[in-house]
Amino acid sequence: MSKYYSSSNDWFQVSKFSFYLTILAGFFLRLQYTGEFNLPFEGIDLRRAHSHLGFYGFLFPLLWANLEGTLFWIPNSIFRKVYIVLLVLSTVGFALSGYGLVSHITSFFILVIWLVFAFKNLSLVKKESLGILGAVPFAIIFAAISVCLLVVVSKFEPGISILQMVRVFLSILLFGVFGSFALNRVLKRNPPVWAWLLSVLGLGLFLSDFAFKAYFIGAPVALGLIIIYSLWGNIHLSFHKTNRVKLYWMGIAAVLILLSLGFVENNHFTAIAGIHFFILMIMVPTFLDFKNKIWAILYEVTALTMCILIFSPNVIA
Repeated sequence: MSKYYSSSNDWFQVSKFSFYLTILAGFFLRLQYTGEFNLPFEGIDLRRAHSHLGFYGFLFPLLWANLEGTLFWIPNSIFRKVYIVLLVLSTVGFALSGYGLVSHITSFFILVIWLVFAFKNLSLVKKESLGILGAVPFAIIFAAISVCLLVVVSKFEPGISILQMVRVFLSILLFGVFGSFALNRVLKRNPPVWAWLLSVLGLGLFLSDFAFKAYFIGAPVALGLIIIYSLWGNIHLSFHKTNRVKLYWMGIAAVLILLSLGFVENNHFTAIAGIHFFILMIMVPTFLDFKNKIWAILYEVTALTMCILIFSPNVIA
């Protein structure tokens, strides 16, 4: 159950149900990867359905559920009904045809709803001192612009891949949107919003592996230092959940710095492990509560182990 809202909260229900489906899809995806099981849905693109359901269905509704009661404008019931239809169609589209016509159309309209949310709250950012939360609407707009620009550029530069575009987009979403909101829950001091946003954008360009990525080699260090600055002096020697989340954030800061220095390789395994770590070890513990502390610890140990195993090909040939 969410910290602040009962199970009757509609956006939270969408998020919770999507979370269960995302975990289930991820479980079957890993069975599919082993090649040891004769699964009845071998032709289904579980990877894309799993990843997009996580972002579309779990993370954004979770954000909106936890923003209710604040000054932010939240998509109302009409938007929610449209969003649920788009979510179902996009998940089915990705599962059956990957990046096909259905998934492209539904993804476009989902992005439109994200942008409506962002633009509706721009005036709020100007009027109110929101700290790092003020980065959320701008990050959504930057993510949308990055996709549009990179799609246009890719038409003239065939060497640019979809993966490179996705890395920029996901970096901005993870750190600029969800990271801003999650870090706000545990920080000691607010960092400069534009320094945060520019570092996030630079990180995306560095991770994208574009030919000019060397110009942004300092971005991961900058972002890591901003995280350390935001948390420094607010971490205590306790096993409390909030304190564990702060330690996870410090772990992300350390990896970002090591990534920039070349001690952590910028490859597929690092990217996938990083995404899973951010969602499972930052977003879930920050915004979801387990009724039983033992289950909470068991969840975090299991999730952390999975992230380590995903990252392990970097260590073990």
